[in-house]
Amino acid sequence: MSIVNRICMFVFSVGLGIGQGFQPVSAFNYGAKKYGRVRKGFYFTLTAGEVLLGAIAVIGMFFPAQLVAVFQKDPEVVAIGEGALRVQLVALFFQPMTVCANMMFQSIWKNGRAMLLAMLRNLMYYSEKRLTVPA
Repeated sequence: MSIVNRICMFVFSVGLGIGQGFQPVSAFNYGAKKYGRVRKGFYFTLTAGEVLLGAIAVIGMFFPAQLVAVFQKDPEVVAIGEGALRVQLVALFFQPMTVCANMMFQSIWKNGRAMLLAMLRNLMYYSEKRLTVPA
């Protein structure tokens, strides 16, 4: 799971960077009461994130064993990591929505909503982790 986490956090960092690039745009336009721009920026960022992370996830689906083998050559570890990586890569399709929404809520001073969304994301993330750990 450590190997799978490293791979997915590397990809998630790309999505996080996209969301952080959106924050100043949303904050400035929300402060200027240009809510249409905030909405357009949100959908643009969401689309860009989905396309980029989705493409990376699809590519990763074709080579999960090779990606895990970069970190560990043990065949048993590669076999377990292959399945876990596929599950994690499917979850990447949902990351842009949560990251964009969280960044938007932070930048427009809706901190309670941002905190709730972040807590829900972590709860689901760690719950899914417990389900993918082999017995």
